[in-house]
Amino acid sequence: MKGHLPIRWMAPEVLSGNGYTTRSDVWSFGVLLWEICSLGCTPYETLLEDDVKNFIQAGKRLDIPPGCAETLYQIMTSCWIDIPDERLKVNYLVSSLRRFRAEGGIIYGERNS
Repeated sequence: MKGHLPIRWMAPEVLSGNGYTTRSDVWSFGVLLWEICSLGCTPYETLLEDDVKNFIQAGKRLDIPPGCAETLYQIMTSCWIDIPDERLKVNYLVSSLRRFRAEGGIIYGERNS
């Protein structure tokens, strides 16, 4: 029996069969951060699993969640750069999130209906 893959959290290089690295983990973390900021919405919720791969490979990305700070969304999009070596390194990602928090940034905003 073949298991389901977490396609909605997978980096483009993983979807192409090139394997996982810490840089693909950064991509997945960006999607997780988007989930947190969207208060639990499903990533790419309007797309079927098979369409997510095409969406990502076309260079499209998740939109900013309602109520999300622009600075936090910029951190997310830095996780979703096509070229793995150009994505945030884990230590820089951690320091960016710490700086965001230290500057008074909040993860949860008011959700627009």
